[in-house]
Amino acid sequence: MLTGVEEPRCLIHAPNERVDPGEIEHMAHVEALFLQHYAANPAPTSPGEPPA
Repeated sequence: MLTGVEEPRCLIHAPNERVDPGEIEHMAHVEALFLQHYAANPAPTSPGEPPA
């Protein structure tokens, strides 16, 4: 999975691109929470099978 910090104001790959460091910090926190939740709730291994 790839995630990125991006919003229209960032102008990614433009000569004047910028990313707010606070936004990077918040996204890192959200991604860590997501991965923690995902690890605790694995997806079913086959269609129709309930989670373990």
